[in-house]
Amino acid sequence: MTWRRDSVGNREGRAGRVSHLEPSREDAIDRLYAELRPLMSRAVSDPSLRGEVDAKLSQLRELQSKEADEMQKRFEAGLLLKPGEGWQALDRANELLARYENSPSPNPPPEHPR
Repeated sequence: MTWRRDSVGNREGRAGRVSHLEPSREDAIDRLYAELRPLMSRAVSDPSLRGEVDAKLSQLRELQSKEADEMQKRFEAGLLLKPGEGWQALDRANELLARYENSPSPNPPPEHPR
């Protein structure tokens, strides 16, 4: 895979994907891509190289799987509420409910579709 640096120094690959991987994994993925391209071309005419291609593809898939797991963990961590935020949101919702329940307004708040 061809990488370039973005404006803050992160490595950016195809489709603008920014990678925050540890350098050793990034380097291993880059190296495997660089090794696989010519090896796969040679394996077309030399079937004895197929085992080597399969082994490198297996290594690449393992590294990419670890990369995907880390990305998913970072994404899920970003969705989590910080300590105390859940209770604050519930308190605020209760305050709003109490305000609207005691409101003299002739127009009640709109109901949410279920």
